[in-house]
Amino acid sequence: MMPLKCVDVAIIGAGSAGLSAYQAAARFTDQIALIDACFSHKSNASHAYIPTKLLVAASEVATCITHHDRFGLQLDSQVHTQEVLSHIRQQNALVKTSWQQNLAEIPDTHKIQGQAHFADPHTLILTQANGHSQAIYAQRIVIATGAHLLWPASLAHLSQQQASKILDTHTLFDLPHLPKSLAIIGADTQALEIAQALQVLGVKVEVFTEKQQFGLLTDPWIRAQAQAYLQTKLTLHTQTKIHHVGYDAQENQVTIHYQTPNALQSTQVDYVLNLFAYQANLQHLALENAHIRLDDQGFPRFNQYTLQCISQDNSASHIFIIGDANQDRLHLHEALDEGCIAGENAGRYPKVQAGQRRCPLAIGFTQPSMAKIGLGYADLLERYRDEHKFALGQAQCTHLDARVHMMHLQVGWIRLYAEQGSGLFLGAELCTPRAEHLAHLLAWACQQRMSAQQMLAMPFYHPVLEETLRCALIDLNAQLKLGPVPDYTCMHL
Repeated sequence: MMPLKCVDVAIIGAGSAGLSAYQAAARFTDQIALIDACFSHKSNASHAYIPTKLLVAASEVATCITHHDRFGLQLDSQVHTQEVLSHIRQQNALVKTSWQQNLAEIPDTHKIQGQAHFADPHTLILTQANGHSQAIYAQRIVIATGAHLLWPASLAHLSQQQASKILDTHTLFDLPHLPKSLAIIGADTQALEIAQALQVLGVKVEVFTEKQQFGLLTDPWIRAQAQAYLQTKLTLHTQTKIHHVGYDAQENQVTIHYQTPNALQSTQVDYVLNLFAYQANLQHLALENAHIRLDDQGFPRFNQYTLQCISQDNSASHIFIIGDANQDRLHLHEALDEGCIAGENAGRYPKVQAGQRRCPLAIGFTQPSMAKIGLGYADLLERYRDEHKFALGQAQCTHLDARVHMMHLQVGWIRLYAEQGSGLFLGAELCTPRAEHLAHLLAWACQQRMSAQQMLAMPFYHPVLEETLRCALIDLNAQLKLGPVPDYTCMHL
């Protein structure tokens, strides 16, 4: 007979979101099961961001050194790629050690290894590596299974030997040195970060995407400006279909055949980095047995404030879903917040409370960097259905801006959005130098529900990058037409 373990809370997945949920639930009950298929080898999407950001940091330093002569400095600008990768691996190992230490603090009696699936809404069946099975009956269940990288159809036919030339964000950093050339499939934020960083470090990079997607940007004006600028730094094949990927054994290279508007073309590279798309790890859970509502793509419907799934009778379920598994806000800080909310609600169930959801904030560390705050352009069109119901203010960073000129920074663009009639600040999209700092200021203003007029009344120093934000606020305030336009001017050199 299959052994049965009864707990108050079962958490499926021991990644960042799952550990956050465990710590929150443990404040309410000691009867917890933390379930994972393999505790010793975590390779979830959130861990992949760490080496990427380390690579970006190295490229930013390299950029400064490369342009040292602009400041009258003479420095050695040689890039040693073996040492760059060694540094990234060392720093990433420290992060993994920290995760392992957090996991080690959890009692062994709470950790159960195995692949879980639903037998019914309260019962999980765990299949273990030795072939044995175990049943867990849980009053509440938290799904924190993360996401995995999908392979596009163009790569599916490759043999095992040929597939060794296809990298992901883990195997890329296991290379002894950076390749001379690389193709990246995908143009999300992480793909653009890696592409630009590798290009700076001496790798010839080509980016391929079938979609119109370009990083995290949805505003057509910002996206067009950013794409045009980055195309001067990178080889970008947007809205391009890859027909076939082959292997040239003589050259030990990958050949990519792709369709342009005019002809079928090809290119050869040392490696291909697959960043096609991430998909939630839900395929093995047998969610049809959980009695929760699923959308057309098989993803659970859920309340984004309590993180509860919706039962088939439209009531709130005892099952919660968080992190990359719910495919909502795919950022590490959001996964940690969701883990805390769902863990507390699962722990004190049925006393469920709506958790505080912070202003949406997404940042891409390209050069210039990208950010989306609050409601982006696509979100606004979905909500208001009409561009005339919200105002748009914009500004451009140029070399006439004092700080940009002094620091020899890149150009940039800002688009701000506010509600017509009230002036309420709704969100922004930007592609500017050091956008992470402007993005936080805007996110704080958005969460405080400030109006464009209130934001414009804040102090702005000179010379700083925030002056471009001030110019965008002046334009936004003028578009709102809420009384006399203040006599503000944008300061330049």
